Amino acid sequence: MYYRRKILLSLLQVFDNKLDKISLQKLLLLYTKQQQKPAFHFVPYKFGCYSFQANADLNTMVKYSQVQEENNSWKLIDTNNYSAELNDRDKSILREMRRLYGDKTANELIRITYLRYPYYVLNSGIANNVLSPDELKSVDEIRPTQNNTVLFTIG
Repeated sequence: MYYRRKILLSLLQVFDNKLDKISLQKLLLLYTKQQQKPAFHFVPYKFGCYSFQANADLNTMVKYSQVQEENNSWKLIDTNNYSAELNDRDKSILREMRRLYGDKTANELIRITYLRYPYYVLNSGIANNVLSPDELKSVDEIRPTQNNTVLFTIG
């Protein structure tokens, strides 16, 4: 099994075996930002950060009966202790994540990630509901402003 999948399963396990989809993406971003070599990569998306890689892994783990997709959440159904298979640094990050964010709602996690990592807010459709006008200005400051014509090719 890929190490990054063990991280996903461990994250679910530490957060009581179930997380809504948005919270999982936010917690995973916060987790990978503490890793020296991030296990997942993120892009700015509709609700902030999003990892297509993590979503693909979760869908694969559904096929292997490790997780179950329920409405807007992921539920761990595998009973193995994957956190025991993580390296010491990642175990430490996991414990710290539980301590810091264990009682946070999805909206609180969205706000935390938006303030800490404004790059991921660029394509958000809910930024106006989450951030104040002053906080939105910091997002606008990092928005690319080049208007030059650019040519891209597939090859």
